[in-house]
Amino acid sequence: MATASRVASLLPKMFGPQLCQAFRRVQIRMDPDWKMNPGKLIEPYKLDENLRLGAAYSPWQPETNFKFAADHGSLRRLLSAAWASASAAAKKAA
Repeated sequence: MATASRVASLLPKMFGPQLCQAFRRVQIRMDPDWKMNPGKLIEPYKLDENLRLGAAYSPWQPETNFKFAADHGSLRRLLSAAWASASAAAKKAA
């Protein structure tokens, strides 16, 4: 089974605790030294942990000639609002 490491923390919700425990037992049998992809599937990093650029990363925001009223000139702001909306909908559905 392949999964993106950023969603691995959601596996207990997707598969349930019993199946996740079975994954853990297989991992321990196949890789007792915990060398193959640690922190990816069985004990995944938190979504905001182990980030390449760090949680405090603040990207350069160059001045542009394009202005869009819906996002106040910031695509990042628009994407953040869309992510918040999607997250709220997912929590409501759960």
